[in-house]
Amino acid sequence: MSVNPYEPMALSEKTLSSGDRLIFDGVIEATDYSSLLPNRTLVRWMQYGIVLLLLPLTLVGILALPIGLATSRIPGDRLVAFSVFTMLFSIFLSLWVGVWSMSPRQRSRRLLRRYPDLIGAAQGEFNASGLMFHDGMRQHWFGPSILAHAIVSRAGIRTPVDSSPYRYLAITSRLFDHFDLDTALKFQATWLRLSAIAEKSIVDEARSVWDVAAQTPANAVSFKGYLTTRVPMKSIEVKQTAAIHTVSAVIFIMVAFYWNDLSPYLLWAFIGLGVMSALSMINLWHQYYYQVRELTTYQYGWVNAKNLVFCSNEKGLCIARDEVTNVHSTDSAMRIETKASGQFWIFRDHVQSDLEWQDLHTLFAVEVKRDCRIPKQ
Repeated sequence: MSVNPYEPMALSEKTLSSGDRLIFDGVIEATDYSSLLPNRTLVRWMQYGIVLLLLPLTLVGILALPIGLATSRIPGDRLVAFSVFTMLFSIFLSLWVGVWSMSPRQRSRRLLRRYPDLIGAAQGEFNASGLMFHDGMRQHWFGPSILAHAIVSRAGIRTPVDSSPYRYLAITSRLFDHFDLDTALKFQATWLRLSAIAEKSIVDEARSVWDVAAQTPANAVSFKGYLTTRVPMKSIEVKQTAAIHTVSAVIFIMVAFYWNDLSPYLLWAFIGLGVMSALSMINLWHQYYYQVRELTTYQYGWVNAKNLVFCSNEKGLCIARDEVTNVHSTDSAMRIETKASGQFWIFRDHVQSDLEWQDLHTLFAVEVKRDCRIPKQ
């Protein structure tokens, strides 16, 4: 009997009832993403604090200075008053722009321009084993080690996609057939427990979260084994932080060397801040361009004429065969490149026989080549 890879899976063998899962179906929109933004409450209180501290002073100055301009008969006083008025009015405008730009709506708009893939179709379910998610084109699985970092609230479940706190699936309560917070919290407790078990042991193929999903249908080639890849540390967040430290270092050093009226204590303070910012800048840019981290995973799955399934104990993905854009192969490894899901590796040692290794090449219609950089097994 063949296995449907799109069917929800569970760690236990019992059939899931409706009470054992939270089913959702809809479209994730910008408003969903905005409603689950990290630090939403903190930023709102920061906005209130800025307004309460600066707005009254600015408004008093803006209202009082025109009176001074009208009553003063000394041209110099008028010039000073007009300059102060202009400065305070600029502060008022800057304050308004700052508060406006910190609003959840504007923050989410900026982030979604950077991560447009977080908006779109969302269909699937949460259960104690993890999350099954279909984005309209691809089937995804997220296991407990990822969902241990999910945020469960009355607004919905914020599910991380990767290490960035702003890359998440905003599965809000409106998308569910019936969102039950108590059930979601029970799932979260289970995810945390299973994740803690996984962190204390080496990846165990027998303890797969989505084990049934990896069962091979007829006329497919299966694979399984360990893979170590070198992942670059490049990210938008690291680049932005490095840019901020670069600007800070330049400003501190320029103030220290060009502001002649500084006291010795302030001078050395600005020099110290400039040096620390410069050191942080160098470290961050080195990390961005040169540093990598080794990531070892146990992967398994199958390939046939229609689909590719790649799973690990953390997550899994099922994509259509026509999403493959390029395939490179050597005697011992095959690198599969896809349109939107990155690249995947299959080693000769991960398949059972030479015949299945040849079947893989037949499925992708490729010959063995020598231009394939091979990661560690």
